[in-house]
Amino acid sequence: VIVLPTGAGKSHVISGLAQKAVAANGRVIVLAHRKELLTQNAEKMRSISLSPGINSAGLRLRDIDSDVICAGIQSVYNKAAHFGRRHLVLIDESHLVPSHDAGMYRQFLAELAEINRGVFCVGLTATPYRLDSGRIYGKDEIFAAISYEAKIPRLIADGFLCPITSEAAESE
Repeated sequence: VIVLPTGAGKSHVISGLAQKAVAANGRVIVLAHRKELLTQNAEKMRSISLSPGINSAGLRLRDIDSDVICAGIQSVYNKAAHFGRRHLVLIDESHLVPSHDAGMYRQFLAELAEINRGVFCVGLTATPYRLDSGRIYGKDEIFAAISYEAKIPRLIADGFLCPITSEAAESE
């Protein structure tokens, strides 16, 4: 799991990981639960000269052949075999992957692993916890550990995020 606070650039990190995988002759699927995230990730990839495909019923796009596919999980969860050879799965908002064996993400990943031995999965999130079951990483989870975590104070100090400010509310 890669933990980046909101506004820290998860789409940029996803694009960079996809670019490195494609440069090594890899094929990538980027999963998300909202079409806005799919288009945002695809736009960032295009800005670094990748040509991602999109597979989303909501966007009326059904690419299965591009080296990088941005896919809506609701559109592809039962169609993993259609994507053929894949090396890397990136999951945006990975805290939405359930902790148990059911669910669309787990169904897709299990089917994809059957046809792609050794497929690697990386999750990106601002919140590496689920309210109902705790951490999204560890033993018996899809994600083994946090591989990188950016802290808000450091991102502010380095100029990547603006300082936190608040204004007093008017009282009656």
